[in-house]
Amino acid sequence: MEGILKKTARKYCSIAVLLVLLLNLFAGIPAAAAIELPDGVTASSLTMQDGESIIYGFKKANVTTDANWQVVENPARNEVIVEGTDRFWTNSGTMTMYFNVAQAGQYEISLGAAGQFESAPCSASVNGTEAAVPAIAKGTANQPNWSSAFGTFELEAGVNQITFTANNGTVRLSAIKLTPSDGEEISPSPAVSPEVLRMDVRTDDLGSTAGYGDYTLGTGVTVSQPQEGVSNTGWSGNTGMNNSQGQKRTIFTNNTAENAEWVQFNPNKTATPLKTGNYNVYFWYVQNSANPMNLSAEVSASGQKYQIEKSILTEAGGGSAKWVKVGTFAFNGNEDEYLKLISQGAKARVGDVKFEKTEDAAWTPTPAPSPLRMDVRSDDRTEENGDAFILSKGVTASENWSGNSGLSNSEGRPRTIYTTYIDQWVQFNPNQSGTVLAPGNYDVYLWYVYASDTSLSLSAEISANGQKYELSSGLLQGMPSGSYSQWVKIGTFSFDGSEEEYVKLTSSAKARVADIKFQKTDAPIWVPSPTPTPSPTPTPSPSPVIEPDFDISTAFKYFDSWTSNHDSVKSNQDVGSIGTSTTGGAYGAKHFWMQQSGGEPVWMSADITLPVSGLYRFYFHLPFANENGDTNGTITLSGKNGEQHEIPFSFASGAKLQWNDLGVFDLDEITTVTVTSATDGKQIRIDAVAFEPALPVASNLKITGNNRPEATLTASYRYVDINGFEEKDSAYKWYVKTKESEPWKQVAEGTTTDKAGSSYTLKAGEMFAKFEIIPKSANSDITMAQGSLTSAVFAVTSGEAAPVVKEVAVDGVAYHQSNLTGTYVYEDLNNDAEGQSRYQWITSTDSAASFDTWTVLESGTCTADMPVVYNVPISLPEGSYIRFAVTPVSAEGTPNTGKTVYSAPVGPFKKVDIKPEAKNLTVGGQTVAAEGLTGLAINGKAEAGYTYTNLLGSQEDTAATQIKWYRGDSQSGPWTEIASGREYTPSDTDGGKFIKFSVTPAAKDGKIGEAAESEAFLVRWRLAFHDEFEYEAQDGNAASFTEKWVSDSRMTVLGTPATPCMRIPENVSVSDGTFKITTRNETNPKYGTGHQWTTGSVWTKERMGPYGYYESSMKYAKAGGLNESFWWMTQDPYNPTKDYDKFMELDFCEGHYPYELKSNLHYNPSPDKGQMASITHYPFGNPGTETLGDNFNKISGYIKPNDTRYGWEDAENSNTYQIFFNDEQIRSTKSIPTVPDDGVIYMSIAVYPGWAGNFIPSEANGSVLEYEYVRYYEELGVSANGTNSYEMDIIAFNSAVKEAEELLQNAVIGTETGMYPATAKDALQAALQIAKKVTNHADKGVAANELNKAIQSFENSEIGDKTALAAVVTTAKRVLASLSAGEGYGQCPETYYNTLKTTLERAEKILKDGANQTLLDRQAAALQKAMDEAGNNKNTSGSVVSNNVIIEVNAIPSNGLTVERGVKNGALDVPETIQGAKKLTIYGSSTSAVLYIPSETTATAGEYAYTISKPALSGHNAVDAYSFGNIPFGGLVKLTISKTSGDKVGILNAGNVSEISVKLTEDSFAAAEAQYTSGDFTAVYEGSNSVSIYTNKLGSYAVYNDTVPTPTPTGNSGNNNNSGWTPGVIVPPAKGSPKPEVKFTDITGHWAENEIRELAKDGVINGKSETEYAPEDSMSRAEFAALIRRALGLNASLYRGGFGDVASNAWYANEIQAIADANIMNGDADGSFRPNDSISREEMAKVLVNAYKIKTGTSEIGSAELSYTDNAEIAVWAAEYVSQAGELGLIKGMDDGSFAPKSSMTRAQGAAVIYRLVK
Repeated sequence: MEGILKKTARKYCSIAVLLVLLLNLFAGIPAAAAIELPDGVTASSLTMQDGESIIYGFKKANVTTDANWQVVENPARNEVIVEGTDRFWTNSGTMTMYFNVAQAGQYEISLGAAGQFESAPCSASVNGTEAAVPAIAKGTANQPNWSSAFGTFELEAGVNQITFTANNGTVRLSAIKLTPSDGEEISPSPAVSPEVLRMDVRTDDLGSTAGYGDYTLGTGVTVSQPQEGVSNTGWSGNTGMNNSQGQKRTIFTNNTAENAEWVQFNPNKTATPLKTGNYNVYFWYVQNSANPMNLSAEVSASGQKYQIEKSILTEAGGGSAKWVKVGTFAFNGNEDEYLKLISQGAKARVGDVKFEKTEDAAWTPTPAPSPLRMDVRSDDRTEENGDAFILSKGVTASENWSGNSGLSNSEGRPRTIYTTYIDQWVQFNPNQSGTVLAPGNYDVYLWYVYASDTSLSLSAEISANGQKYELSSGLLQGMPSGSYSQWVKIGTFSFDGSEEEYVKLTSSAKARVADIKFQKTDAPIWVPSPTPTPSPTPTPSPSPVIEPDFDISTAFKYFDSWTSNHDSVKSNQDVGSIGTSTTGGAYGAKHFWMQQSGGEPVWMSADITLPVSGLYRFYFHLPFANENGDTNGTITLSGKNGEQHEIPFSFASGAKLQWNDLGVFDLDEITTVTVTSATDGKQIRIDAVAFEPALPVASNLKITGNNRPEATLTASYRYVDINGFEEKDSAYKWYVKTKESEPWKQVAEGTTTDKAGSSYTLKAGEMFAKFEIIPKSANSDITMAQGSLTSAVFAVTSGEAAPVVKEVAVDGVAYHQSNLTGTYVYEDLNNDAEGQSRYQWITSTDSAASFDTWTVLESGTCTADMPVVYNVPISLPEGSYIRFAVTPVSAEGTPNTGKTVYSAPVGPFKKVDIKPEAKNLTVGGQTVAAEGLTGLAINGKAEAGYTYTNLLGSQEDTAATQIKWYRGDSQSGPWTEIASGREYTPSDTDGGKFIKFSVTPAAKDGKIGEAAESEAFLVRWRLAFHDEFEYEAQDGNAASFTEKWVSDSRMTVLGTPATPCMRIPENVSVSDGTFKITTRNETNPKYGTGHQWTTGSVWTKERMGPYGYYESSMKYAKAGGLNESFWWMTQDPYNPTKDYDKFMELDFCEGHYPYELKSNLHYNPSPDKGQMASITHYPFGNPGTETLGDNFNKISGYIKPNDTRYGWEDAENSNTYQIFFNDEQIRSTKSIPTVPDDGVIYMSIAVYPGWAGNFIPSEANGSVLEYEYVRYYEELGVSANGTNSYEMDIIAFNSAVKEAEELLQNAVIGTETGMYPATAKDALQAALQIAKKVTNHADKGVAANELNKAIQSFENSEIGDKTALAAVVTTAKRVLASLSAGEGYGQCPETYYNTLKTTLERAEKILKDGANQTLLDRQAAALQKAMDEAGNNKNTSGSVVSNNVIIEVNAIPSNGLTVERGVKNGALDVPETIQGAKKLTIYGSSTSAVLYIPSETTATAGEYAYTISKPALSGHNAVDAYSFGNIPFGGLVKLTISKTSGDKVGILNAGNVSEISVKLTEDSFAAAEAQYTSGDFTAVYEGSNSVSIYTNKLGSYAVYNDTVPTPTPTGNSGNNNNSGWTPGVIVPPAKGSPKPEVKFTDITGHWAENEIRELAKDGVINGKSETEYAPEDSMSRAEFAALIRRALGLNASLYRGGFGDVASNAWYANEIQAIADANIMNGDADGSFRPNDSISREEMAKVLVNAYKIKTGTSEIGSAELSYTDNAEIAVWAAEYVSQAGELGLIKGMDDGSFAPKSSMTRAQGAAVIYRLVK
């Protein structure tokens, strides 16, 4: 506040000022005040001093506003200028603020807002004087932002007012500032002394130009003086550093000596001394990343002095400029009270301080016990001093550390060291430092020395109290909270004071070390890493254990394509570029990349589901970073309660394939991960994220047990704690309930572990169980010992169910003496284990015959995990088929035997002379098999390869097998035999010729197979160099090795960090057929001491190339960070290329374990410039299961001269350099513009951290790279000087043309076997014409390849043998005809039926059009599968509801089978022996027949048709007739037929009916058998309503009578049916009319007989005819509408055309109108009524309830609880109606306890419910 009370250049004297002050002091409020305060409003005295200005913050209590103003009370500190005030804003409206001024006078007034806000212009009125307030621009966060002064105003002493009116945008108000006008000496009154006093250390704005004495100290401020003759003492003005107000008014000291520098602030020596009371005291931390705070404090207040340690203030300051609270102190206003800031031995900066009035109690930070701090070194030299620094007492270190330049320890002293090497260590032994730690727990801290070129690249090992703890470098890297030097807490450990205790820091990259400290604590042991381990081995770079239940998130790993509106991933991809890349994620998946463009970052986010909410360690995986710069961005995790965790990241250039540990966060189960780019325009690549639970977790929780009532359930889980503590007393509870809607009831609790689990046995009625577990660990820190509750639920969804088998299949061929293998899959709904299931091998000559007619070849017991093998006997009849049948049997449960399932048939079997076969002929050895380059080589040993097969299992007689080699001028011959044997080496004579071989296989049983021939191969190469490594060499100096190779003995220094490595002969060797390079972590003194690693590199003595084909087979060393290479270059280390433009390097493989291959091409476009074309190929191997270090892989490269007709960069030369992986081309590109020199082949390893992946020393040490061979082939016709005769291309081209012409000439076009489709011929003809247009020799190689592809396609199109498919089609037609689609018994589900139908149609088309053998065989298999699936999935429950269903008698369920009324025919599949008693009920039109067959009854097996009819009988009236086709039985069967009184039953034969002559007096098998003698036998027992026929030959029987009625129409006058007969409905007769006689013959004995008769008598219902009611037929909606209308006696209404599907002349039109008018039935939403649709039972319920309301006039109807077994199937809209109808007794359920809501209502049911409604 310097300058406010200056005694010079003022118009008024100080005496006058003092007088005014005294008057105000005693008067309280100035008498001259003209402003009256509104009720409840106080004048603001929340002032703070700012130089010569006074600031008033806005407070709600000091203002009045209209309704448009918004107030933010107690906002964040950075949203207001004066702490403790409020913030106001509006778009329109008026606000008045009242404030106290100590002294009247003229003041300039400015309006202020916090720096992060802007404000629109507005108008103001100050004590009635109008003014315009300018806008406030948005400023710097945490800084005040003022408008320019909007006028000078006369203010009264006391209360003043200022009014603001917003009318032009958003106005934001925080404070006003009053500045005395020039020439005035004005001071605030002590009576309104500011609540916040801010003091600047200096008041000038000279910035850095002010040395000591040049700047002006603020009033009440004093500083320490410079020491004479001592540099860097005293205080100077700062460069560019700001105070809290954004002004360059700070000072600094560079004094690093032990003497203290200080700055003292005396608040009561300012013009506005503090009032008596408590104040929070703050100083502004002037933050700079190069130096920490380095300040302690001393406070004198109310006669007391307080010392506040530097460590406390440093911790409070953190890493950003801010107000740092010193404490809360009681001040009494004496001038000797002060705040002193002290710097000792370190650089420090000071800005402003403030004293803030508070009601809080006085508080002083309690200093922690003095820590033990250990410097790594004790000297203060600042130069780069290598090894010359002095280690402190108790500190030891490895040799490769140097002193740092310009970086400081926690005290600001230059006592730090650094290393650029990995695995360098520093060890601090606290109890050898001269100060011994007292036994107890200590927090251990490491001072993080921040620098832009390093991160915290250190791992830690702590030995304390006999335990060892390891913390990985990745774990420590995540600890610093920002980019500044700071204390980082390693953990809390228990020390016992022994000398062996230590903290050891080890480098994992370039690293810096300064000091550490040990702070005594009462906190328990805490280690932020896995469990203590007994080994002191340094931990490698972080790699989380990704458990299956915490699998890598689907957010980034599994999406194969990118869309902005994806269900799971969102982005703002319109801002920049976002896409996918195939070059590799963590597990071989595609990954995403983003690239920012413009000013706005790009981002993508995804929601991830975690197992439970809680603390998780978060990992981010990077596929690879930018090659030429760091990758920067931010990851945001959404935490609990809306908290957002922002994690900045920066990945070094070339970093890749690394898991990065980003810290621990408290997360919900659904967590959003957002990745945001920086604005540097660089790409970010995003691969995967992973989460590890930081608290104990019970993962993979599940309940297992049998899925049946009263089962014993077992709960199991997997305990996970990344802190490494064992599980202890995890708490569990069991709950049960009987219904899903009930609450859970606890039944058990206790403690357990994942090893013990927990079990519970369900009690009767308990159908649901829940298990809850809270995982707990043995961690003594209770905050980390208990995880979140996890639960699992088990529901009993099934009663006892039989097991099932699926996927029953046979593998094998239809030859006698071959082996067939049967397999299947076992399943059980109750989770019962498989017992001894039963199998059968069965045979039949008819592949579609009923299964029970097949003959059993072999049977036994089996289990699904053991395939069943059957050897087909030679005695099996030719043409037979074989199936494998399995009957599943469970080890427990009832029933324990399931349905037998049959495989597809294999056959027809043929009696053939089985001979050995040679298949898959190919050539191997020293040949070229690369894509597009295939051929043999002169001097290259070709090896015949083939697969020997023998269906009889006889092994090959290799000595007797004949292999012959042939030579021809073209690929189609003619051929000349040239050699025999398994190998052939082409000579010069073979160059440009074609070679093939044949194999005639021989078996050891003496049988000789047919000769098989390979394709033809062109001899187009010369093997010019090779090494197969078929010798031994101990090292690179061995004579056997040096014949062809030279070993390197030079150093490389590569990677990040730079890693010196020697390549030496001792690390290469040849053994066991491979060349090996071993990498070792060693310093070999033979080659000096400047390296920590050795490996190997070799090159050929012989020079070769440049053009040709280079190949090797490699198996990577299993270590990241190694560049494992196979390459060629024009120079070796001792023979550089002389001409720059002759240089070329071809890197066929720069391999990086585990999955990467890089290919490169280097050349020199100018003498001083090199050019590289590099591509990363990723991933190879089989990520997740097989790496490139597990097996050998062929890697090769091809280089050819440029086509001189074109420029070297033209498209025609874009294939001159090619790379292959296992013969598949993975790169094709241009080479170089010149002809390079010849060169040498290299095999090498370079230790190359970063570029070659994550380098883990423990993996690299001892790792071995292996090569199986190295080969170089010259291309015939190509010279080393770049000329190319294209001789081989011409030969290949001419040969292909010749073969194509021959094929076209000889091919027969057609659809029969051996012919070719016309389309195939046309395609080959077109390809030939294209090829013949090629005239330039350089293009003929490509043309030959394309024509050969066309030839192969043509040959593959040859029509195959249709015999097998034709046979399957014939069978399939028969099977399809026997099936019908539906859900009834014997029907096939529609899906399987349609599949069979469409598969058959396709097969018939293929037979007609013809196809190659592969397609014919594939279609036959598909059709057979469709047939079997249709057969195996035929429904075996329910009733028969359609015609033509074949009923397998032995498959009839034990409770019988029903053929529903309306079915007219079908068939019975009768076996030789009936297994178990069988009952079959068949309904005729008005009668029924029940067939009963006793168990073990024999029969003549076959398929017998049955029919139900009403035939014309001579002289009789037929009621029903049942015909069974005269089935012969070996014993008696019983057929019971219902009838009405007066009807008869007789034997039916050709329209004639005869009585059964043998009569029984008792209805029993015993009575019938007593009459039976021999031959065909039929006897009858005649009852009043049925007859029972006993017979051994089930034939045809008729129910008949002798009355032939003539139906008469009703002729009722109200009938709308013009035919005179209303179907099911009649007009009731007039009252008093006699009731008609009911003549229905088909209701006798029916459950609804009484209801039907009564309603018929009343004229409510009618039958289908005079004698037929058809009770089981369904009732239509129109019929039911008419019945309801008649039953209620409603008047019919003339139809008004309200429904689109009801015609006005329809018999039911007026009935529907009446029922609709009564609101009993309504149509559908589309305006239809569906009059002819059957009415469902749930629709019936609604109509009945509505009708009941009309009939009774009531609307209050109770509801019954729904207890049907199929409640879930009742529609939501119908549930209430069904309940109410049940309560009224109008409807009942079905006999089986169901309601069948979707079933059609029968005519009997309709009569019953109408009867209940009206009676």
